[in-house]
Amino acid sequence: MPIKSGKLGVLVRGAGWVAGEHIQAFLKNPHTEIRHIDARNEQKIEGYFKKFDFRCDTSCEQYEQALKRKDIHIVTLCTINHQHAREAVLAAKHGKHVFIEKPIAIQAREMAALARALKASQVKSAVGFVCHWYPRLISIKRQVEQGALGRIFYAHA
Repeated sequence: MPIKSGKLGVLVRGAGWVAGEHIQAFLKNPHTEIRHIDARNEQKIEGYFKKFDFRCDTSCEQYEQALKRKDIHIVTLCTINHQHAREAVLAAKHGKHVFIEKPIAIQAREMAALARALKASQVKSAVGFVCHWYPRLISIKRQVEQGALGRIFYAHA
């Protein structure tokens, strides 16, 4: 796939809170350019355009059509949990690198299908689980590993 303007083209799927975080990150990256947002809520998309002072193509629930674009190299999935695996499989089948918000899948068979699609397409993938780097969680993990909290048999967050 040719890279227009020397940047990797990004398709953002979804327009909720986490999409705004992804948009902000891709806009700051000198190697990427957001070229398309596909989401149900056009007002939220407009809000992101105003908040971050940029524009790109948009569509409403036309994800599969947007995946056909040759100038899109990366898909970032910011939709509701049960859609992640199916949408990631579609991205991989279209040869797009994919960034998936957690959870990757709801059922083991979805995860297996995604693993097969990623392997077959040889695209790169990553999962957004930023909590791994939260200082408080790092501290708790360390305490658990050191036995400071005793034997844990149940936790709720």
